[in-house]
Amino acid sequence: MQNLFEDFAPATKAQWLAQIEKELKGKSYESLFWQLGDGISVEPFYTREEMGEMPQPIDFPTYSPVWKIGEDVAVNANPDAARKALLEALEGGVNAPRLIVQNENWTGVLEGVHLDMIELHFAGESENLIADFKNHLDQQSVKTEALKGAFHFDPDAASPEKAVAFFEKWKDELPHFQFFTIDGTAFWKGNEHITEELFQVLEKAIRLLDVLTDAGFPAETVAPRLRFSIAIGAGYFAEMAKIRALKILWANILEAYRVHEFSMPLDVHFAPEAYDENTNTNMIRGTAMALCAAVAGADRITVLPSNALAGAPDNFSRRIARTVQHILQLESHIGKVTDPAAGSYFIEKLTAAFVEKVWEKIQKM
Repeated sequence: MQNLFEDFAPATKAQWLAQIEKELKGKSYESLFWQLGDGISVEPFYTREEMGEMPQPIDFPTYSPVWKIGEDVAVNANPDAARKALLEALEGGVNAPRLIVQNENWTGVLEGVHLDMIELHFAGESENLIADFKNHLDQQSVKTEALKGAFHFDPDAASPEKAVAFFEKWKDELPHFQFFTIDGTAFWKGNEHITEELFQVLEKAIRLLDVLTDAGFPAETVAPRLRFSIAIGAGYFAEMAKIRALKILWANILEAYRVHEFSMPLDVHFAPEAYDENTNTNMIRGTAMALCAAVAGADRITVLPSNALAGAPDNFSRRIARTVQHILQLESHIGKVTDPAAGSYFIEKLTAAFVEKVWEKIQKM
């Protein structure tokens, strides 16, 4: 069989640059550089000769390329409507819904839901949520060992003493749930501020680790009970590198705390600022951002419905938001590849730049 690589001599970086400068007709090559803030300047392309030793694919022990499909369900004054929306989402293929609980009498929403077949997430006042959920499980004689999920309790919403008491009270009740979410969605400010965004997320996680370990809990006990949540926008390559850099940085931090098993459940949401009033445009952006998050290694993705800015999303927009992820999983088979972005010179360079800049900030804490 003919080897096509033998018929074409490899081109060096210098040869590529000579051709590019010819095509630019007097404009400088540097004018094409992408400035991402914090001194990060990205070239339009890279070649193998300047990469040095290529990093290994991001394949941590607990990493799973098959992510969970999320959808938010508001539980407010009408729990019956919330239950209907939840069942519709589950029947439509969602396997990691998040209940936004704003009603004290909410547990009826779970009627008919096979809790052992999904990953259940909650947002709201976590102390009451956990107590209500545990009472519901006891009444239904459901074994907690079979359940997975998270309470999206933001540690910054309480004093350190309350966070310690919260963890002490509930850590053994739901062994496969995360109790704290390092919510970085509010830190998203676009591509030019990614290093500061990453630093703020990790600074928040380190503070919580310090509070709980200072209270006597081993770091290897605390780390698996933390969850991360970030937002992404339309900057496809930058956001992909951001997610990959976050995983690498957290692995380094866990190593510093002598935690030997990597754990980082990561939720990726869409920044509403990345959408506009055109729902058709938003469908395209949502698809691109979902692909970005999946390729970068998100554990759970929530696609923002295309008409989210117009108010309450309708059944159609929610169905399309789910279908995007089904196509990526079942037809594009993104979830069958570990770290699909690995080996891309551009992505690897960008990932390394974020890691280097953020690690410098962390070392100065």
